[in-house]
Amino acid sequence: MLPLCERWLQRYSARGGFAIELCPKANHLHLQGVVQFRGGKNFGMGKAEVVKSFKAFLDIKHGQGYSMKVVEFGATSNGTQNIRAMMGYIQKDQGARHYDIKTVGFTQDELEDSLELIKTLRVSHEAERIVIHRSSIIKAMFQFQYRECEPLQPNALRTLTWMLQSNKYMPSGDWIIGRSGKRVDRTPFEVMWRIANDPKTATMSDAATLFIEHERTFSPLSTPQGAWNQDGCAHLGNYFDAMAEVERLREHRTREAKELKQLQRHMGLEESPDAAHDNGAGLGYDAGEDDGASDGEEGDDGYLWAEL
Repeated sequence: MLPLCERWLQRYSARGGFAIELCPKANHLHLQGVVQFRGGKNFGMGKAEVVKSFKAFLDIKHGQGYSMKVVEFGATSNGTQNIRAMMGYIQKDQGARHYDIKTVGFTQDELEDSLELIKTLRVSHEAERIVIHRSSIIKAMFQFQYRECEPLQPNALRTLTWMLQSNKYMPSGDWIIGRSGKRVDRTPFEVMWRIANDPKTATMSDAATLFIEHERTFSPLSTPQGAWNQDGCAHLGNYFDAMAEVERLREHRTREAKELKQLQRHMGLEESPDAAHDNGAGLGYDAGEDDGASDGEEGDDGYLWAEL
């Protein structure tokens, strides 16, 4: 789909880009784009016409489960509503396995500059991340395990480590606040500060320091056979290695299911579609719909921000 987005940009835009982003809360992939049109505001098109043009160019038919939201740029207090900042924003997943981008009218230096700009404009270390609170830690871990790790079964500490490394989660400040009447505990304070700036550096020892009380003074991680390494996932290393293994296992499972179905059909063990219909059976399909578009403010500067 991205090559078609690039061709659409070449036809209509002075400059712009589309990138693949993973929504951390809904855990689905979607496109984010930023466009400065040629020939005046939105190439003379309204928002509805922009959506129609884009979907027609990509041959997206009604009913296929795709949605698109278009927002014109306007002024904001933190200066993010301009093409330079938003070009940096759509690059925020850079380095992730799913990430890909197509741009028109931007040099490599300009892309790098825009990415650095959006980092300086981020107003909170919790921005774009799911905050892990004491009261919701099990819920967050369960959702992460189900959405991203299955069929792997990492233990609790490794799950928390991968969550931090993914850059989709951030512990709340409650985890580093000392007991009543005391200042912040120094060791977890330093760990959280480093992870806030560079989540990929998170280790199991860091996760233990942040989340598990007695681990701040005693750690079983000193040897490869430590108690926290007995989950069958120690060989996978970091989050990104683990996700590559998850993808491999899921593809293998899908391939096995297809082979089993073909074998059943060959042996006459699978009910024919006509028979299933006669028996009142049905087959449903839900394409899903992307509802993770970001809100913005309207303006009149000819820029467009779109998500699909």
